[in-house]
Amino acid sequence: AVGGAFARKYATGNLKRVTMVGNGLMVAGVQAVGIPNTGGKTGAFLATAVGFVNGDPEARKEVLHNVKPNDVAVAEELVKNCEFDIDIDNSTGRQVYLKMVVETDEQVATIIFEDEHTDPVYVDVDGKVIRDERKPLEKLPIPFDSVDWDVFTLEGIYEWCKTCDINELERAKEGIAVNRRLAQDGIDNPRGIQTARVLLDNVNSDFVAGDEITHILVWATAGADARMGGSDFPAMVSTGSGNQGAMVIMG
Repeated sequence: AVGGAFARKYATGNLKRVTMVGNGLMVAGVQAVGIPNTGGKTGAFLATAVGFVNGDPEARKEVLHNVKPNDVAVAEELVKNCEFDIDIDNSTGRQVYLKMVVETDEQVATIIFEDEHTDPVYVDVDGKVIRDERKPLEKLPIPFDSVDWDVFTLEGIYEWCKTCDINELERAKEGIAVNRRLAQDGIDNPRGIQTARVLLDNVNSDFVAGDEITHILVWATAGADARMGGSDFPAMVSTGSGNQGAMVIMG
């Protein structure tokens, strides 16, 4: 969706063809996860088309916040009438890799995402390079060996939380607010595989004890249910994962 929005930003004209190549994790994920503001619809083709129709590239992970039902209908027509193709390439060694070639009746835009979901590291239009911020594989944003694992332990994290400046935790407050709203959506609505709602039904029928552990499980899984089911609400990530953020913060 972000790629489609950036493509519309840089390439004018009517959409004709989209060719995508990504690593397995990206391709499998985008085919299975519900697309926000589409009523739970899925698939890379529709996600790209919706982003192209009315995505906001500056909003990054909330790229589809402006999408309305009519935009979805227009996007579905694009998927029917334009050429879309997707393939897997695991040769890059990156956890995040997606290359999109978007062709309109006027221009061709090439967009590449590496290591991060939010901003393309490479953009060119008709062969003219607009952006090239690609890095060698060994220069990942947070390489494993840059972490002091003697300090980064459960005990170390707990001690830091007790002694740090309270202002350091402001971001956590935002995370709680964002993921609580997402989790509530997963409880209130039949999103994803409805793990949280099934647990609550079992509690209400006295099949499962409504104890503290169950309460934690409900709130920790509700956000993931909502996110995977195409919730219109965003998740605050933890270590790069929205599902992990929903579970860590609400658990």
